[in-house]
Amino acid sequence: MNFTFNMGQMVNTSYIENICKNHPECESCPVLEQGAIQNMADKIIYSCSTAIIKNIQKAKNNGNV
Repeated sequence: MNFTFNMGQMVNTSYIENICKNHPECESCPVLEQGAIQNMADKIIYSCSTAIIKNIQKAKNNGNV
């Protein structure tokens, strides 16, 4: 997947893209499981469109939206 986003900063997206490449079909993806992930090297929090949509759906199903 190449639909990657960061949280408010223009950055190189290779970090999140590498995570996507290593988790085909999102299986066991830490970003999807946690909703976002922080790169310890640059301290930026990354997410992706799939994780964002899944979190919205989860919140809606739990009555939080």
